[in-house]
Amino acid sequence: MMNFLLALQSAEFAIRLTFASFVYNEGVWGFAVGFAAATVIYAFFLSENPGNIPLFLTKTAPLSFSQVAQRDSSGKFLASYTSFQKEYSRVRIAFYFALLAFFLVILVALLRL
Repeated sequence: MMNFLLALQSAEFAIRLTFASFVYNEGVWGFAVGFAAATVIYAFFLSENPGNIPLFLTKTAPLSFSQVAQRDSSGKFLASYTSFQKEYSRVRIAFYFALLAFFLVILVALLRL
């Protein structure tokens, strides 16, 4: 039983040491901040109205369209749903690819230790 507890303590120490080496490494923070900044800048250039990006990432397409699209006095939408759907898809795909790339870089860094 004592060997099992020592093995658990050893695994916990290794996990804590790995986590601490990531947290205190300036390169990791530089990469994370730079990657986040590049993703945000790319999303701003990709979107026609950058203020809607948080709405695109948190709501479904129909709900986002109903909140973003302008209406005339009779209540008809002034914008096409198809053009909105293209922008909505571009923003979400760019965000998900950036998130996937970030996780892949972290995974590769963990596997190389």
